[in-house]
Amino acid sequence: MKNTLSPRLAMLLLSVVLFLSACVPDSRHPLPPPADGKGDDRLIGCWIFVGESDKGYLDISSVGGGRYHVVIQNGPDASSHTTETDILPTRIDGQLFMTVVGFGPPEEGGPEGAPHLIARYDMTVQGDWLVYPMRLEALAEDVRVGLVAGKVSPSELWGEAVRLTADSEALAAYIAAADPTRIFADKPFHMRRP
Repeated sequence: MKNTLSPRLAMLLLSVVLFLSACVPDSRHPLPPPADGKGDDRLIGCWIFVGESDKGYLDISSVGGGRYHVVIQNGPDASSHTTETDILPTRIDGQLFMTVVGFGPPEEGGPEGAPHLIARYDMTVQGDWLVYPMRLEALAEDVRVGLVAGKVSPSELWGEAVRLTADSEALAAYIAAADPTRIFADKPFHMRRP
């Protein structure tokens, strides 16, 4: 029998978009695929995330078409709690981004299904994977002034929540025009090979 993690714990372990101390904006739509149709095969394989108080293990495989399947465990062996999701890497103006597809139970997303999470990422010369989630405050401000379509609503946990509703092309245009250091976190989640 397969154990699944709560979406919140899975988000911690994925570290791609993990934030326990702050809310991560979600999106109704993924980012568009890369123009050349190629994914990022450097993501394939095993990764370890070591946070301040947690450790997570990720196993990533390609399922074709630039889509990658991620199995996330909170321990190194088969008895560990696991969850699964997919990621879609893409490039916008030469920078690397990814969509964590349908992250969370569908009921959290309403009739459109589970929300997606968007992050910027880099691969270091040493081969480490650095993931920068979107900043809640910057996105909330940009939604309020109409730079990107979305909804800002009260959140008991974080003060407010942001759900981007722009379609894939509009999201890519918004990211291309924005300052990435403003709309994505400065401190990345750091993953390395075992």
